[in-house]
Amino acid sequence: MALGSGMYVVAAFTTGMSLITLYFLAFIEDKIQC
Repeated sequence: MALGSGMYVVAAFTTGMSLITLYFLAFIEDKIQC
């Protein structure tokens, strides 16, 4: 149970960081174009 929960937290954290990174890069590209 603990191991499964930990893996879920790691997966959620990794996914969240990936989405934030993609959003940040898109925001920077938009600012550069303007």
